[in-house]
Order: sequence, then C-alpha cells, then structure tokens
Amino acid sequence: YAVAYYNNSNKLVTTPSGCLNDGVIGYEQCYWTNSSTGQDWSLYFDIGTVQAVTQISAWMGYTAGYDWYLPKIVDTYTSPDGTTWTLVGTYNVPSTAGGIYSNVFTGSATGRYVKLLLTGGNWDSSSRSISEVQIYAAPLSYPSGTYYNHFTPSAGQEISSVTIKNTMPANTNIAVLVSFDSGVTWDYWNGTAWTAVSGGLTSANMQTYGMSVANAQSYLANYTFTAGQTLDFAFGLESTNGVNTPTISGVTVISYSNAS
Repeated sequence: YAVAYYNNSNKLVTTPSGCLNDGVIGYEQCYWTNSSTGQDWSLYFDIGTVQAVTQISAWMGYTAGYDWYLPKIVDTYTSPDGTTWTLVGTYNVPSTAGGIYSNVFTGSATGRYVKLLLTGGNWDSSSRSISEVQIYAAPLSYPSGTYYNHFTPSAGQEISSVTIKNTMPANTNIAVLVSFDSGVTWDYWNGTAWTAVSGGLTSANMQTYGMSVANAQSYLANYTFTAGQTLDFAFGLESTNGVNTPTISGVTVISYSNAS
C-alpha cells in the first residue's frame, strides 16, 4: 500500500515531481536519487504505526539500460521511533538490474520507520538511484488464549475492593474486560450498567471497549454476585512504540458476605 516518506536533507531528488507517491503501482521512469555523485545515502519511510513488515519491493535504478545508476547493496533497517535502527536484511543488487522489479527484503521485522541504505555503485562516480518502493506490512496482532484470572465467589458476596498490580511505562496502555459467566461473555461498564461486548474477547473489542485499570477497579467495588456467577479478568497489553511493555503481576479481590 502507499506510504508516506520523508527525505535526507539536500540529498533527495525526484523527477518528475510527485510520480513516486501518486498511488499508481508500477514502474513510471521516475526515481529517487542523491544529488551528489559517488555518495551513499538513505531513503526513509514512515508507515504510521509500529507494524509487522514482511516484504519490501522496489524498481531498481533509473531505467532499463542505465545500469550505472544502480547501487551495489541495499540494506534494510527498521525502527520503532526513527532514532534506534535495526538491520533486518541486505540485498546484493545485480549489475544489470536497471528498471527491474526486485524484492530487496523478505522476512519478518517490526517497526514504524523503514530505512533503505543504498551503498556503492556500478560506477563509483555515479549517483545511486531507486525507483518506486512498496512496503508490505500489517498491524501487530494479539495472541489468543486463556490469559485471565478466575474467581469463584458465593452468591451474595460483595466486592470490597479490587487491586490490579501493574506497570505502565510511557507509550503503553492496559485495557480491561471482565466476565461474570466464566468467559462466555465479556463486559465493560457503560456508565450505568455492565454491558457485554458483541463478538466476544477480541483485540478489536479490547481496544474499543476495554476499561482503564483505575476504572475497572472502581466500577467493580460494591458489586454483589448472584448464584452461579464467577469473575474473570482479561487484559489487553498495548505498546504504541514497540519498545516499552506494560505488565500485570497480580490481581487481588477482597470480598465479604452481604448480610442483607
């Protein structure tokens, strides 16, 4: 899909203007190149959020027959923040690849930013050029499974307090859903009542309806269980930069019998 891009200062030339970001997939005889001959350079892309990157494809060089504009090597780097970079792949460019569509990276990597470093050249005094680039990526998914805490209260028991022990560093979030029927349905507090989400326990429902830790603790206080009810917790641990990670280390539910 189309991605936004940003430039190295005073190194990037596109000709004709706009054709590399016009949404048209295919070689259009336009290209990115460095303005200084004989110089290695990098091209950067911002794909909006931290995602799973599986393939990067590109039309190499300027056009067929102009192979002296080819780089010798394309190194692929990814980064969650545009500052810390990880080398994830190296592609050795064939010497006659001008105008040829090539997969410069295939594999598994994560990041919001992608950097292509163009090194060397068929002619050391020539510029290094690359035409249209396609980045194949998808949002990171949550693992599925039973990762919740289970409580089996008696009928008439009332919750005195709930404490969810957690850490939530910068750029992270914890979302909470609860179940009163052993995970058959999952609920959130809608402001006046506990309400089951449609579609069950999914990452989309967790992101849309999940409560904050503080709200979950507050809304459960003074809840009174009826016969057959249970209490389960499901947590969505989210990171917006792919580096920092929130944690849940324990859940404490204090309850007592409601004499009335």
